[in-house]
Amino acid sequence: FAVGYFQAMQGILKGAGDIRYTLISSFIALWICRILGTWSISKYVSPYIAITIGMSADFYLRAILYHIRVKKGNWLYIRI
Repeated sequence: FAVGYFQAMQGILKGAGDIRYTLISSFIALWICRILGTWSISKYVSPYIAITIGMSADFYLRAILYHIRVKKGNWLYIRI
């Protein structure tokens, strides 16, 4: 669910010209959830489970960030 939703929201933002926000939020979510989150969780559980949790957290975090950005409506006023 989260993967399709965040891709749809990311498409809306990219189509409106808000590429900088999608780039920065993807970078933040990648480092926080996938890399640091997976590394810290892998100390307590199997690496495979940690990777699954880290990637899922990344997708959900991006979906939440893009949802908030689309609902705010700031992307409506960006000049392309």
